Amino acid sequence: MTPPPEVTVYPLDADPAALLAHGAPDLSPNVRGPIIARDPDGRPVFALAKFGAGLSGLRSAARAYPAGNTLRSSGVRNLSRSFGFVARNQVLQRNACRVCSGALEAAPQHAGLVAAAERLAELAAEIVPERFAADMGLVGEAVLPEWRMSPAGPWTSGVVNFDSPLPYHYDRNNFDCWSAMVTIRRGALGGHLHCPTWGLSPDGPSAVLPCDDGDVVLFNGQTLLHGVTPLQLMQPTSYRISIVYYAVSRMRECLPFDDEIAYARRSRSNREEHWKENLEAL
Repeated sequence: MTPPPEVTVYPLDADPAALLAHGAPDLSPNVRGPIIARDPDGRPVFALAKFGAGLSGLRSAARAYPAGNTLRSSGVRNLSRSFGFVARNQVLQRNACRVCSGALEAAPQHAGLVAAAERLAELAAEIVPERFAADMGLVGEAVLPEWRMSPAGPWTSGVVNFDSPLPYHYDRNNFDCWSAMVTIRRGALGGHLHCPTWGLSPDGPSAVLPCDDGDVVLFNGQTLLHGVTPLQLMQPTSYRISIVYYAVSRMRECLPFDDEIAYARRSRSNREEHWKENLEAL
């Protein structure tokens, strides 16, 4: 593959704290892929590509995947659903790392979403090989292969966002590595990705990344402030869906499958024994 063109982007004098949870303005994309954006020191900031062959299968899987009303850490509700693997969570009484509930509720669609991780790993390895190698080293050393959606990629988990013009935010609870976001859409205006702290020149304008049908954006959502521009659905059948792949940091705690099941049984037994002791003490 011929390396894509490169562009230099510059940090802007913007206050991220003042922007968090605010909506992005109605801006049009001012950069197009395939491209790699690097800072003045040559470090990659984001990359753009096209998903290519296989998009129809991903489209079918994402559109039919069951959604739920999710409350994000910013306090904003949006229609979304996770896929891939989830870590233990004692608060939710999740005693073991496991596949997410969508895999049981919509197995074929879940499988289609997971399968796309391999294609995205290929793209990332081709477009930003140095960044991809670093991410694979970080996650591959910490997370067992059975807890990654593709052994060829670093991502453990993902989320499907349905028609969601999300406000400015950072992604949380993930490894410090790049995510991959695919957009599928029909009959929709707007809904592009705005990065207000990076400009196409030292004085701006700030970067607006295209989220057209089949576009892939590769970036570190932990460190790159981003938000979605206003979205307008032109017809009842219109849609704009983003499918984001990332690596959850707590997946480093997950044991091999059989050991994880045994851990869950011990945790449940200990919790029930604790409940019994509390009841007897009343």
